[in-house]
Amino acid sequence: MKENISTGRPRKISEAVAKRLIDLTSCISYLEKTGNLARVKSAVSSKYELAGIAKKFEGRKCILFEQVKGSKYPVFVGMLWNRDIVGSLFEMPKEKVPFVIEKAIRRWKKNKSSFSSRTLKKGPANEVVEEEVNLFRLPIPVHAMRDGGRYLDSSLVVVKNPETGVPNTSIHRMMVSQKGRLTFLIDPDRHLGAYLDIMEKRGKPLQVTINNGIGLVPWLVSAIPGQGDGKYGIANHIIGSPIDFIKAQTVDAPAYAGAQFVNTEEGGEVHVVGIYPGDVDVSGVINKPGRYMITFYIEPGDRVENGWHRSRCSICSNSSACAASSRGM
Repeated sequence: MKENISTGRPRKISEAVAKRLIDLTSCISYLEKTGNLARVKSAVSSKYELAGIAKKFEGRKCILFEQVKGSKYPVFVGMLWNRDIVGSLFEMPKEKVPFVIEKAIRRWKKNKSSFSSRTLKKGPANEVVEEEVNLFRLPIPVHAMRDGGRYLDSSLVVVKNPETGVPNTSIHRMMVSQKGRLTFLIDPDRHLGAYLDIMEKRGKPLQVTINNGIGLVPWLVSAIPGQGDGKYGIANHIIGSPIDFIKAQTVDAPAYAGAQFVNTEEGGEVHVVGIYPGDVDVSGVINKPGRYMITFYIEPGDRVENGWHRSRCSICSNSSACAASSRGM
């Protein structure tokens, strides 16, 4: 991907490269064609066994677990643990990827209105809308012996700044504590914590969407700290075109149209069950001093949009993993 010196904008990347950088299904197809995907065809347990097998492959090929006991969804692991593979996805040497991201940040800061994302009513992410929330249907792994439970390690949270209405994004590790409840950490000096403080003072809930199975570029951008509202636009500058959102039906926060799963609640409430400074949250999650634990949940009887998802899809959690669609696999 070379930069056009006269305009400061990147030369448009090919459609194939763009697609695999924003759509996980296309990404997995590319990984298989290039010999960078290993398939596990035998049924595995999501408790310890899946993570144990993944550990054997760490730093090498990505893995697709085709059968996870107790769930109909496959699991994809290892997107980020091999930088050569990341460079291949970008169609460039791995050493150049950080500079592509840095240049996109500079272009975005100069013109935040260019490549504006659309917010669609329909998209791949809401091909299926499930009214009953049950996180236990998803093959969310227990990774380690001392983990407090099953973890999603790569979920992308989209939330609007309550004062400006501009969306912002971040990555969070989330533990399933009940069939309709997740717990996750919020760092006190980041945007999500600031937004939560604003809404607490107003006595209102903070509305979010939780997106799993996001393409590589939107995910990487969401992990960049300190960029402010609208940083999702950096991803658009990397690709050279807008990456679409989808309108949530019951919350005032968009979701990624290409996500595999999107979780929301009727009314969009993020209930602050407990904010616990200290070492250990009541759920058993080991916490660091100076951080906070926030719990949100979906109340029984509410109509929920848990499982907005593609007609065929899967979910995964690992420090180097994302959810993936099984369409065409």
